[in-house]
Amino acid sequence: MAKKRARISKVSPSDNSGVHTKNLLVATVALLSALLILNVVSLTGFSVNTRSSTVKFIGDDTCTMLGGIILREGTSANYNGQRVSLVSTSDSVIAVDIDGETKGIKSGHDGFIKGVTVRNFAANDNNACLILN
Repeated sequence: MAKKRARISKVSPSDNSGVHTKNLLVATVALLSALLILNVVSLTGFSVNTRSSTVKFIGDDTCTMLGGIILREGTSANYNGQRVSLVSTSDSVIAVDIDGETKGIKSGHDGFIKGVTVRNFAANDNNACLILN
């Protein structure tokens, strides 16, 4: 039996250099354009908020500027002779107690408890900005 020999084609390295250079150029342009986009984004201050449904307040001045009060969980305040206390908080809903009657109020919504309209302007882990009318 005769042995079959495999043909080995010899390709010179200069034949692949054009393809390699083109791929390297494409990768370089892609990286430079990505860096340019990141630079423009950081210069303009553009950001994406993943939780658009919850309102966050910055501090005491923001809440008092709107005529609200900031209550910490478990504390109470006197509003027109009625005791208003913040029972519990979360990012989306709070529990407010007015003279023994408790009601849950979603973020940005109003609740009517014992003749007082309570607006949950903003809340975080243990504070809430309440606007009382």
